[in-house]
Amino acid sequence: MKTGLSFRQVGLFKIDTSEDSIRRRVEDTFHVVMRNLNDTVVSSYLGLSHLTRAGALSHHTAYSKVSFDDHLTVIWDDTYVYCHKSNDHELQRACYSGHKSRHRVKMMSLVFLDGYVLDLIGPFYGKNNDASISSAILNTYTDLSLLCEDGDVQIVDRGFCDVAQEFVALGYDVKLPGLLSKGDKQLSTATANESRMVTKCR
Repeated sequence: MKTGLSFRQVGLFKIDTSEDSIRRRVEDTFHVVMRNLNDTVVSSYLGLSHLTRAGALSHHTAYSKVSFDDHLTVIWDDTYVYCHKSNDHELQRACYSGHKSRHRVKMMSLVFLDGYVLDLIGPFYGKNNDASISSAILNTYTDLSLLCEDGDVQIVDRGFCDVAQEFVALGYDVKLPGLLSKGDKQLSTATANESRMVTKCR
């Protein structure tokens, strides 16, 4: 599935069917495999509904218990996959990332502190930044309230500073690395220490 070969090329490998229907037969097989993976694997190991709150809290580390008490802690960060240019001009423009100067598709990952991947949300266009992606997720993704409660910790990076208040409005405690205020040359000691703690957790 990851080779990039066309269905007709894959159909050359011992597919018992007529020459005219090789592509269709392979395409149907791929769709069945993808549907089965989605129904059996993805629903059991990804998504906010596959874990109970008690199960989620078991993914705490010794460090996080000291730093964040017994609050559920989720790390938000985006990841991306580079893609080829599309023949569709509008799609090509939407996938182009000026930051990386390449075409890519982004996914938002929600991860626990021990590295367990809770969910992978997307895909999103490469031109979107962390703030716009997370804002769209928070506006449409109501399942977060099934697992998280008021006071739970959401660890984000500086790209989320524009939407930090949206997390706070939902009742979550947002932790992000310190930002310099206008005119400041360095962070205060307390802010720098909290910033180090957030960076260590991420």
